[in-house]
Amino acid sequence: MAPCRTLTATSSSVDLFITEPCSGGESPAGRIEDPIVEYGITTIWITVPVRSVSKGLMECFKADPEYPVVVELTQPVADRQIKNGYAGNHPKELPADFSPAPLPRPVTRL
Repeated sequence: MAPCRTLTATSSSVDLFITEPCSGGESPAGRIEDPIVEYGITTIWITVPVRSVSKGLMECFKADPEYPVVVELTQPVADRQIKNGYAGNHPKELPADFSPAPLPRPVTRL
């Protein structure tokens, strides 16, 4: 996802270009689901799900077109970064006072 315009601290929407990997060069128009927006302290993650073209084998050799999408936010951007939130792309933010438990020492076998 690449922002189409400059964001400010008061921005309440984000213009994006999305692509669907291995879509056989087809536009995602008509297959875009509601965006998923997760608000963190320093980052806003945006995921734009797209239903598969369902043609059996995926075609990953054609260029996938960019498609414009506007995502409305329920919170202003403020000083947060906007990042692609597709599954597995981001860790959940932890509270500032979080202290992880110490890791166990590895066992060495001789």
